Amino acid sequence: MTSKTVPILLVLCVGVTTFASWYLLVEPELKNQDQNFELRLETLEHWEIRKSLESEQFEDRFAKGEMTLKVLGKNGSILEIQSSEVSSDIISDEIYWNIEEVSLVDRHSRKSIESDSYFLFPLNTKKQNYTFGVFGDRSHEFSFVKTEKDHHLEIYEFMAKDIYDISGAYEKYSEQKIYADQTTFYQVEPITGQIVSYKSLWQDYIESPKGKIIISNGEAEISQYSRDILVANASNLISLYWIYDTLIPILIIFSIIIGEGFVILYNKFQQGKSEIKTSKLAAIGELSARLSHDIRNPLSNINLALNSIQNEKDVNFSKNAQEKFEIISRNLGRISHQVDDVLDFVRMRPLKKEKLALHSLLKDSIDAIIVPKNIKIVMPPNDSSIFGDSFQLKIVCRNLINNSIQAIGKNEGIITIRKNENSKNVLLEFE
Repeated sequence: MTSKTVPILLVLCVGVTTFASWYLLVEPELKNQDQNFELRLETLEHWEIRKSLESEQFEDRFAKGEMTLKVLGKNGSILEIQSSEVSSDIISDEIYWNIEEVSLVDRHSRKSIESDSYFLFPLNTKKQNYTFGVFGDRSHEFSFVKTEKDHHLEIYEFMAKDIYDISGAYEKYSEQKIYADQTTFYQVEPITGQIVSYKSLWQDYIESPKGKIIISNGEAEISQYSRDILVANASNLISLYWIYDTLIPILIIFSIIIGEGFVILYNKFQQGKSEIKTSKLAAIGELSARLSHDIRNPLSNINLALNSIQNEKDVNFSKNAQEKFEIISRNLGRISHQVDDVLDFVRMRPLKKEKLALHSLLKDSIDAIIVPKNIKIVMPPNDSSIFGDSFQLKIVCRNLINNSIQAIGKNEGIITIRKNENSKNVLLEFE
């Protein structure tokens, strides 16, 4: 292994480590944040309840329900989640039931610690069966039913049908053995595992020697308002997951490629091969020409347009507007000079040393800058002759003066240029 390959391998190792860390550590944490385990469903419910065992008459009840999940705390990857289900009369607000459960859930697998069934549908939900605990309640076997579209989202529908003992649920039939025949539907956005719809149909009954005695028939379904919110939330999460799954990995790969390219160019530059140097200079020259055309010309057009507006004879601009025009003009000039400096620098022009007058050099540098009215520049009292590259020295002076102007800002200020001269050197200080 040569020393030239070491930095290339180093960049590659850092890039691969970053990529793996993102996929294995960071991304799962972002996708399983606490708020992704919180949920709120509003439901509308209708029941038909038998008045008595001797009667064939049923009483209608209309109710509103709310099903919520709330994270109470966490310990590492284990979340403590409270699930609640409330049902109340839609008119009188009489509470029919209020059930609360607290469950421990692994936030990576989304499974309940107690039952090992899914507490929520997992990320990247598949078209398969899932054992799913309905809001901390008993576990049901949910089967995949169909796929449909909603607001351009692909939605999976799952159904569970179960018969179970609910003896004691009805106070007036407390001595009877009562069963519930329940069919539950959940609609899930598969990428995020987010529930977007819910519907439940049930029939409660007593088994008797004469057959099945219906106690109650009912159905509950999510409100359209809740459904719209859940669909919108799922859509937003899909956009966020696209950033996690696609955009950021692309940026990491792109950074690795850029890093590798930089190291390769650096190594080739260090070798001092004349053909590489010539190729780079040609590329820089092409870039300079493109920048000159694409940046200078628009800046000139903007400046001309600004001057035209300022010279309008029929328009009296306010003092505030005139100050803003001056700010725009000053910054246009600053951008123009910075572009010129960069272009001239990358051209790698050779130094052209000659005898120069210090005052003339400083004056030309100041004239190339738009100095605000609140700032005064004081030059050295005596002139001197110096030896150097006029162009490069003007760039240095302009940059120093611009830095001083930016430091003063809108305050009143003086930029003092001092000169210290000996037999060999002339030292300039900008204060």
